[in-house]
Amino acid sequence: MLLVKIKDAPKNSKTVIGKYGFPGGRMEFGEEPDQAIIRECREETGVTVEPKNPVELASWFVKKPNEHNQIVVIFRICDYIEGEISGYVSDEAKLEGCEWVDTNTFNFEQNLIEDNLPALKSALKAYLS
Repeated sequence: MLLVKIKDAPKNSKTVIGKYGFPGGRMEFGEEPDQAIIRECREETGVTVEPKNPVELASWFVKKPNEHNQIVVIFRICDYIEGEISGYVSDEAKLEGCEWVDTNTFNFEQNLIEDNLPALKSALKAYLS
């Protein structure tokens, strides 16, 4: 599984720094969901993917000074198409890097962003069935 490691986060999200999560980001105006997934994954990891079916829907709030945002996330399994992880990470993404992890040995409970755990469980269930 391809994961990104968080380097920095908003002030109320210190619990995610140093944790792993799924590649992703915001859609650009006029962009289709599949295009956004392909672009974000390529930008954050260097890898080209093909989005598949959704496995989880999540929503949470991010509070910044004088601003509140609601984040709605659709987690999807993607097939690897091509590319090597590049080590390129945009400053905007606030990521330390990315890596392939073995789903049999990686300690998800300890190392994955807590908000991503339900999606991980749904993804593994869908992938293994």
